[in-house]
Amino acid sequence: MLPPSGGGGWYVLKNVGNEDLAKDFLKDTFAGNVDLMNTLAEDITLVSTLNAASEAENYSKPSEFFGGQEIFGDFADWTSKVPSVNYGLNTYAIEDLMTEAVQAIVNGADVDSTLKDYQAQAEAAVAQ
Repeated sequence: MLPPSGGGGWYVLKNVGNEDLAKDFLKDTFAGNVDLMNTLAEDITLVSTLNAASEAENYSKPSEFFGGQEIFGDFADWTSKVPSVNYGLNTYAIEDLMTEAVQAIVNGADVDSTLKDYQAQAEAAVAQ
């Protein structure tokens, strides 16, 4: 499955054991528990990507820090107004290349030559 571009995404690594248990945990918590998202909104100021969380009580409470603005409700409203974007056919291929480039640089590769090399690879990928 390809990762989302924007919003939120969770990943379960295959070789760490209990893959199904981890998937169920994420589904039952961050991807499906409005009460938890309501609590986290108040406790740690978490803005959830779970659409149903916008109906939670804390999403309509004013924030003293933000001058009484209902920031969670605003985020939920703004999210519904973001237009969809066609990222094109090459988005994920380019993301994969850039992930490799960044990893190479983090591991000590020369920044300029690495970016030049991956720029050429990206242009070749798009040209195909």
